[in-house]
Amino acid sequence: MRYLDSVGFDDAPKIIGAGFSEDGREQLEFIKGEVINLRPWSLDGVHGLSRMINELHEASSTFLPEPDAILQAYFGPTLGGSDRIVSHCDLAPWNVVWRDRLSVGLIGWEYAVSIDPIIELAQAAWQNIRLFSGDAAKLENLPLIEIQAAQLHEFLNAYQLLKSDPASFLDLLVEYVVRDVAFQADEVCVTKDTVGSDAVLGMAWRARSAVG
Repeated sequence: MRYLDSVGFDDAPKIIGAGFSEDGREQLEFIKGEVINLRPWSLDGVHGLSRMINELHEASSTFLPEPDAILQAYFGPTLGGSDRIVSHCDLAPWNVVWRDRLSVGLIGWEYAVSIDPIIELAQAAWQNIRLFSGDAAKLENLPLIEIQAAQLHEFLNAYQLLKSDPASFLDLLVEYVVRDVAFQADEVCVTKDTVGSDAVLGMAWRARSAVG
């Protein structure tokens, strides 16, 4: 985060002092706003988050971690191509700070690791536009699929990805979701005999939304 600050990326928390208190707690500046922004987005909100991610990726592109740096294990780095950066890797609603329905900061950097930036963009699109279907969409009172499609179009346009290959992006998005479900299933030790848990039901509707 010090590096991001040094190259002019202002949407990550600033480190206070040495970064840790005497009792070992991390010390970061507070970003004022809301987290878990579940209200229907405006296109301005979609555009702003995508531009923030684009600026993050540009800022991160010149960062080189120390040889002995310890990075979290995560399935995301195994996806995508060889053009990689060290980035946030968990751009979900619980890590995006909003104010007046516009994104103003990114928190929760503990999963930062080397990743294909387009895979991270796919993760952010899936989690924040909330491309869920069926009962999950009804439960969260999500907008019609036509509105979500317009949001995704604006998200890719703001990142300047529409000029390249949006169809390939959609393939990567589906692959990301399927691999994410598999990763979470391993984390909670799901087997063929596992039934009835909220975790399993959540994995099922995420997978169904991605492939259906």
